[in-house]
Amino acid sequence: MVMAIRGFSRRIQKDELVAIELLRLRNDIADTAVMEHTGSMVKAIGDSYLAMFSSAVEAVECAFDIQSEVALRNKYQMSDSKLVLGIGVHIGDVLWEGGS
Repeated sequence: MVMAIRGFSRRIQKDELVAIELLRLRNDIADTAVMEHTGSMVKAIGDSYLAMFSSAVEAVECAFDIQSEVALRNKYQMSDSKLVLGIGVHIGDVLWEGGS
């Protein structure tokens, strides 16, 4: 499962503190959901987040839970402070090269 914050580059240019807070919020929500669905966070770089699961079902359920939690937190936020995520799930083998 891979995800990124929509419009993150534009947000960080406009208000770095808000963008960094959204990044922290996303990481907190994602880390919790990935653990609950027995996945593992592979790598987080900038606003990109990559997690691996033993089944596609777990990945999709995790993505759903993340989006549900984000929707709850966004309900009372002003539009500039809302977290908007794009999440994709790849179904296939993972190839590890070079140990990183």
